[in-house]
Amino acid sequence: MLLYRRRIYLIGLVVFFFLADRIGKEIVQHTMSVGESIPIFDGVFHITFVYNPGAAFSLFHQHPVPLLILTSVLFLAFLLYSLGKKSLSLLEVYALGMILGGALGNIGDRLLLGQVVDYLDFTLIDYPIFNLADSFIFIGICLLCYYYVFQSRHDHLPISRL
Repeated sequence: MLLYRRRIYLIGLVVFFFLADRIGKEIVQHTMSVGESIPIFDGVFHITFVYNPGAAFSLFHQHPVPLLILTSVLFLAFLLYSLGKKSLSLLEVYALGMILGGALGNIGDRLLLGQVVDYLDFTLIDYPIFNLADSFIFIGICLLCYYYVFQSRHDHLPISRL
């Protein structure tokens, strides 16, 4: 019963993170022009609307179809892994929800637009522009790494309980 509840919770989190990403992208697309930049903290953080045909740091931008196939296969692998596990800690549920929700957001962009909408621009460190989905994926992977390195050996800790 607990595993069933956690799987339902996981699906809810995937939907939540997907919608959060989608809302951010829709706002940017409907209120800004491509290339436009709005300083939030001038010289530190801007909202800058760009399209990215590649993956992180515009990698593989010259191969959009194989990139779409690869990201879709990875999404399905994570989904099957998530739903097929015999037990899921609460931390795994959150991490996998973030990864899957973010991945679904970027895959949706690739399917509908042929590229991904990016808009989070840390100008202070001249970091490549990214989006909320990318953040969800990164944070989710960090949480999974933490769990598999440290937490899984100590499942009695409070973070593993629902």
